[in-house]
Amino acid sequence: MVNKMWTLFKKIFARGKEQYVIPPLDGALLPNNAIDRFKVIHDDFKNIDDMVLDLKGNLYLSSDHFVYRLHGKGFSEKQIYVELKGTAGGLNIDKNGNLMICVAGQGVLVVNKGKVIRDLNMADSQPINCPTAVVSGPDGELFITDGTAYHEPERWYVDLMEKRSAGRLIRFNNNGTKSEVLLTSLSYPGGLTISNDKKYIIMTEGWKHRVSRYPILDVRPQTREVLLDNLPGYPGRIVTASDGGYWMSFFAMRTHLVEFVLQEKKYRLKMMKIIDPAYWIRPAFASGEDFLEPLQAGHAKTLGIMKPWAPPRSYGLIVKLNNDYEIIKSYHCRVDGKRHGITGLCDDAGILFAVSKGNSLVLRAGREEL
Repeated sequence: MVNKMWTLFKKIFARGKEQYVIPPLDGALLPNNAIDRFKVIHDDFKNIDDMVLDLKGNLYLSSDHFVYRLHGKGFSEKQIYVELKGTAGGLNIDKNGNLMICVAGQGVLVVNKGKVIRDLNMADSQPINCPTAVVSGPDGELFITDGTAYHEPERWYVDLMEKRSAGRLIRFNNNGTKSEVLLTSLSYPGGLTISNDKKYIIMTEGWKHRVSRYPILDVRPQTREVLLDNLPGYPGRIVTASDGGYWMSFFAMRTHLVEFVLQEKKYRLKMMKIIDPAYWIRPAFASGEDFLEPLQAGHAKTLGIMKPWAPPRSYGLIVKLNNDYEIIKSYHCRVDGKRHGITGLCDDAGILFAVSKGNSLVLRAGREEL
């Protein structure tokens, strides 16, 4: 028993065990309240997830079973662009200006003027049930991340607690008639973009807490180059920045309590069996509204006030990477804030838009806030 506890202690705290040791938020990741200063441009959408800007300057937002088009001054005007059978998730624009939509349980739809012109729902005889991100390559081919073979995107936390590595990277040719599974056994790939020099495809993996890149002409496990590893949170979507480099969001942060539970199989499986998922020891998009939520030691509240330094069940974090994939700046909404679960980003000529899925907010940060 003593040996088992010592082994577990080393896995979580000991130097040299990078896959278990959570790095501190220091240096360029030093906590601040920058996201709290972003302007709220919409707070009337439900279950929002991602956004993208088209070639004409319209902003598209995925929300529940709809994709909305935002336009006008300050994107204050909105209208339903397309209604879907499943929940809308990741968005992007293809080489021809068509909107690409990740739809839970349905795959990826390519839409033009509100009409579906392409339905990409199968790869290697397996349905694409958990599409998380899609990007168009230099030659018009489409790359899609299928987060897991076991759950739809809304049940991402189940995939984490089951410790799955069942994600895929899929490529379709430019007319969507042929697919190829490039990578398998991925640990919930959630973000995808093409490098600024168009030579690499960049992908995030949530459960591995890492960012990797692959030569776009030779995507194989053997060509993977890990750019960032052992990150302090679960990286999600990543987009190119207009001034060079990249923006990346974290939809939640890691904690020692969750890392501990992930190592305790018997406890974890029993917890999942008998407890409501809302009260599992797990990360979340939002927290602090229910006194039944589990807390990690760390003086979370004093006199009923949530402390910003408390261990985060939910958190808001955006980072800026330079062209060498180094984190050079970060923007936080700390534990006591109300702009958590950042899942979508969009750069409009130096203006950053962000989606707080946890608090159903569309945020805007001008150059003065960045």
